[in-house]
Amino acid sequence: MTRTFDLVAIGTGTAAATVATRCRAAGWQVAIVDSRPFGGTCALRGCDPKKVLVGAADVVDWVRRMRGKGVDGDAVRIRWPELMRFKRSFTDPVPASRERSLTDAGIVPFHGRARFVGPAAVQVDGDVLEARHVVIASGAEPADLGIPGREHVIASDRFLALEDLPSRILFIGGGYISFEFAHVAARAGATATILHRGPRPLAGFDPDLVDRLVERSRQVGIDIRTGCDVEAIERAAPSFRVRVRGGATYEADLVVHGAGRVPEIEDLDLVRAGVDREARGVKVNAYLQSVSNPAVYAAGDAAASGPPLTPVAAYEGKIVAANLLEGNRLSASYDVVPSVVFTVPPLATVGLQERAARERGLRFRRNHESTAGWYSSRRVGETHAAFKVLVEEGTERILGAHLLGPHADEVINLFALAMRVRLPAFDHHHRFHPPCTCTKRVESSRRRHHGAFLGQPRGHPSARRPTARATRTGQVRRHRSQDRRLPGCPRPRRVGHGLVEGPSQDDELSHRPPRLPGRHRAAWSPVIRGRVRAGREALVPIAIHGARPTRIKAVVDTGFTGHLCLTARLRRRMNLRRSGDVEMELADGRRVQQVAYIGKVTFDGRRRTVVVTLTRSADSLVGTSLLAGKRLRIEFIVGGRVVIADA
Repeated sequence: MTRTFDLVAIGTGTAAATVATRCRAAGWQVAIVDSRPFGGTCALRGCDPKKVLVGAADVVDWVRRMRGKGVDGDAVRIRWPELMRFKRSFTDPVPASRERSLTDAGIVPFHGRARFVGPAAVQVDGDVLEARHVVIASGAEPADLGIPGREHVIASDRFLALEDLPSRILFIGGGYISFEFAHVAARAGATATILHRGPRPLAGFDPDLVDRLVERSRQVGIDIRTGCDVEAIERAAPSFRVRVRGGATYEADLVVHGAGRVPEIEDLDLVRAGVDREARGVKVNAYLQSVSNPAVYAAGDAAASGPPLTPVAAYEGKIVAANLLEGNRLSASYDVVPSVVFTVPPLATVGLQERAARERGLRFRRNHESTAGWYSSRRVGETHAAFKVLVEEGTERILGAHLLGPHADEVINLFALAMRVRLPAFDHHHRFHPPCTCTKRVESSRRRHHGAFLGQPRGHPSARRPTARATRTGQVRRHRSQDRRLPGCPRPRRVGHGLVEGPSQDDELSHRPPRLPGRHRAAWSPVIRGRVRAGREALVPIAIHGARPTRIKAVVDTGFTGHLCLTARLRRRMNLRRSGDVEMELADGRRVQQVAYIGKVTFDGRRRTVVVTLTRSADSLVGTSLLAGKRLRIEFIVGGRVVIADA
């Protein structure tokens, strides 16, 4: 029987359902096809049921971490059959609910495998569905392992349906599926082993944070083996024997496929429709339209487009629907797509990794710090937590953020939002978060480091200025105001336990300069004025706030792309906070670890949080990051004028 539609969507997951419902709402006649229960991978065999299991594992691990901290966790355990029943309370209603919502919208459902019989026609059992357009959104399936005994391996959907959990489980591959399920299995009392053929698992995530997660995984009993290329799987009743290259063998009661997924398009007979494909899926243009058949679009895991994630599938579904209804006008962008491994603790990433940023020739600052000592980690007993953030030189644009620790799966969305709207790193300074939350801790750390999610730029003056310069004349003169609080600077407030708190949020947000005596006014002025001294070096005033606020004159160094470089003597006098060790690139190309400090300065009438490093020179230096957006005028004669004003 032949039936005619405006659109046929293959698949009932996030992408296909999005396209189908939007086109139907516009008055199109729409059919939707799936050989599996309606609902797609995420709702039935992926994200949603997995998160139910991960949630249980998190509870168990949290209680165990709190032993000796006021919580008795000896009796806590996972009852697997009961957990599976709870999981099914989420997944079992989905197929009927999804099909009912589609039919209520006027979409015609078909159950069965679809295959093309023409450029815009598919056959489902005995029905031929002809359409103006076909959308391929059939999802993904486990890749073929291509080894003897692969029939003994179960896929992730069967793991999520296990009625009983075996005592020994082996995962082939070191991707997110293996790690997530291994963390669940370990907390449920099973012995979990991960065999990965590469040198490091979780290739799509920051290597330093992956190493920390691997260490945490081994602490909970997960055996992670790298450099293990599985050659065969044999049945050795009642268990299985897994043989790797080199002769080593591993025994397990269950072997799980975690070695990657591929688009589920093999049996669609794309050749009959003239649809080109590649390893990642259907070849599409910027509008997610087939490059070889304009009647066909693809979205989600079936398309050779963005990363295989559910939010990306929903995003692509909206783009395809808009392009079908209004003509090709929207193109997909995947610059900012966060991704998470739902282990305990979770590992999250968004944007570029260090290696990719360097390969693109980007100049950036970075900081990689453990947060295991933070309040947000210590109060829940988490011993493995860290972050790494990359910030582009000059623009202060966040290039990449990588997090490991409690709630990293949620906090990463703050970075993704900032990157999506291209919010400079400094602008996070004026955000409020509830106290004692992870987002507040991230903000507090950002204030502590400012660039601290940062590193120091190329051209650091300590590499360029010889130590001998410290002995020449023209050293910075001590100003009489250095020994007392700078007028107009907020007085540090003493809080509980003898801690000293910095300026209040009101102080932070105010950009109006206070009324100051004349000798301090220059540093607060929107126009900075200085003089050229002997040696043709331009000196400008700058007010530094800290435990001992002071006003100094610093040399304008256009070869230094950082913020501020202070002499060691001034750093001691100011008692600046150390932000940690950061990596920096010197002018000669060497990369070294450098101590960085965080300071607050008043320059051109505005208070700023800056990264401070040390110089062996006798002079403090103002770099081009502090001059960004300014016009600099210098009369290169002794006593010549120096003027810095808004561009």
